[in-house]
Formats: sequence, structure tokens, C-alpha cells
Amino acid sequence: MLNQGDKFNPKDFALRLHQEITEPDTSWTNAMETGGDPDQTHVAAERRASSVFWREVRARTAERDLRLSFERMSRIRGLRYIVIEEAANICRVPKSQSSRNYMLGIMALVEEIGCVAIMIGTHEASTLYEDSQEVFNRSDVLYMRPYGLNDNDDLRSYASLIKAIGKGFPLSKGSLLQENLELIALNGGGIFGPTLRYLMRANEERCRNGSNTIELGHLRAASGTERNHRLLWGEIDAFNRLADGKRSLRLADFLTIKGSLPSEGDL
Repeated sequence: MLNQGDKFNPKDFALRLHQEITEPDTSWTNAMETGGDPDQTHVAAERRASSVFWREVRARTAERDLRLSFERMSRIRGLRYIVIEEAANICRVPKSQSSRNYMLGIMALVEEIGCVAIMIGTHEASTLYEDSQEVFNRSDVLYMRPYGLNDNDDLRSYASLIKAIGKGFPLSKGSLLQENLELIALNGGGIFGPTLRYLMRANEERCRNGSNTIELGHLRAASGTERNHRLLWGEIDAFNRLADGKRSLRLADFLTIKGSLPSEGDL
């Protein structure tokens, strides 16, 4: 969605919706598509969107027409879900625009079609529902926490995830990743994406060194700087603080109550 510098572009968003409903990529439904780079579908979508055909569609079609076409095709196809990844990008708008208005537009779109929008984002996306009561009232917010690396059960689950990811890399020995779990956890933070990227960096170190397998030295060379780690763990802490946020329980904190509220016996 970030196709206009680093800002959210509603026309590009409408184009992607139109593109996916008219020319959907269904390769991920293939039973054989069980491994490999999870970003390959994103790369394929970017490649299609930048093709000559879709660039011409964007140039000659107004945003409103793209949106209306998507609405019509969605009804014909019986669309049930719209999955929007990296939802925090919608918060990155020019000063003259409002991410709240864009979010309300998405809400109106799914209500018009009669489908559900599944939006996936970091803690930075929280303003999309916290700053709009209309959106909050229509939303179910689920916090999918990273593996808690100070919890034994989560740590075992994370170790299993690392082992599964490691099968896609040429390791010097099968136990290499398990023996260096702390180093991997430092760089991966208990999250699939950063963990995969870290092992990909280690593999790049292997290639640069002309080695056949990833060794401990490659893992160490791929480790981030102190600044990298502070940023990663700061993001994780911010997400957990959002999920653990204090819930308001007292009406009196927001409203001056005259008298007392009726009890069950009064009703």
C-alpha cells in the first residue's frame, strides 16, 4: 500500500482490490505450496501491479471507478473476506489527509459488500480502531503476541518453529540452531518474520564466504547491532503494553452520576 513515497495511497489500494478480485492469485491454495519464502505471494503481487497492463489501468481509471468495479465483482463472486496486511501503513498519510477517514471508508466498503475485513498490523495500527468509535464498535481486536521467551512452554514452541525454519537452510549440523537458541531469539524476538530474516542473513554470510553450510560464525556475523536489537525489542515491548493496557471499569471516571444506578431488584 506504500506506493507514493512513504505515504498511504488510496488509489493504489483501490487498484490492488480491483486487481485481486479480477485476477486473483490462487497459487497459495495449491497443496504443493507448503514451503519456501512466505513473501513470494507479495513479490508476485508487486510484479503484477507494476506490469504494463496494470499501470495503464491505473492511469486511465479513476479511484472511484476502481472501487465501484471492485464492489460489483465482489458481489458477483460472493466475496467473504478481505485480508489487509501491514494495516499500520494506513496511518501514514499526508497532514492534509486523515487515516480515520480512510478507515471509515474501508468500513463502509465491507458493509456495502457484506463481507469481513481482516486487518493485520503492528501496535502502530491501534489508532485505526482506538480513534474511531464507529470502527471499534464493529471490530473484534485480537492481540497475537510473539512467543514469550521467558515462558518455558512458549520457548519450546519457538524452538520447534526455529527447527522447522532451519530445514530450509544448509546447516553445518542438525543441532546448530538449537545449540544457539539464545542468539537466534535475540535477533528473532520470538516472531516468525524477524527469525526467518535473521537466518536468511546468516545464509547470505555463508554465500559471501564461499561456504557450503551455515556455521556458528555465520550466525554471529549476521547478528544485528545493539541499536537494531533495541529497536526490535522496543517494538515487542510496545505491542505487549498495548495488549496489556489498563481497561476502564468505572462509569464515574467519564460521567457525573446523579444518585445511584438501579440494582437488579429495582428492575
